[in-house]
Amino acid sequence: KNANNIAGGLQGFVRGEGKEGAEAAVSWMYRNLLLFPKGVSQLSKTVFSIPTHLRNMISAFGFSGANGILFENPTLIAKAFREGIDVSGLTKLGTNTPRAQEAYRELLELGVVNSQVQIGEQVANIDSIISPFMRKMKKTKEFFQGKYVAEDDTFKITNYVVELDRLKKSAVKQGIDVSDETVLKGLKVDAA
Repeated sequence: KNANNIAGGLQGFVRGEGKEGAEAAVSWMYRNLLLFPKGVSQLSKTVFSIPTHLRNMISAFGFSGANGILFENPTLIAKAFREGIDVSGLTKLGTNTPRAQEAYRELLELGVVNSQVQIGEQVANIDSIISPFMRKMKKTKEFFQGKYVAEDDTFKITNYVVELDRLKKSAVKQGIDVSDETVLKGLKVDAA
């Protein structure tokens, strides 16, 4: 905090840290009458918006088509989509299976999933008047935000599975034994 001087200057004012009197009142109004409604508005236009979720899915589908993924073997595409939906948790209401969680962690380490959508921890730094309401809304926000991320991840996982299959086929054509675990790990790194 001190190294970055967060408590001082504009950052401190926005956060309401170390302010007294009129400064504290103006900071409170800025946070709760401007930033909080702005944050709610942005959430309602993205995470809580059905048209945005549809646009997100359509654009991911278009990206897959542009990469030629949709023109592969239909059995492979179906398998890849099933794996993408399972690992991303798109259709689940609760937590994923341990196998799916492990697969997601591996894809996260490879940089395949959760690479573009930015997730914030809170809408705004709100004061005690609005905090109880926001605690109740937090679970709803997290659910919809998770589905928003899962929509992207489903297609990223699908694309990854198909591309990894393409790399394996290419390696076999070149006479490389793809049953070796080190070769498969190398293919995964190249695909990511």
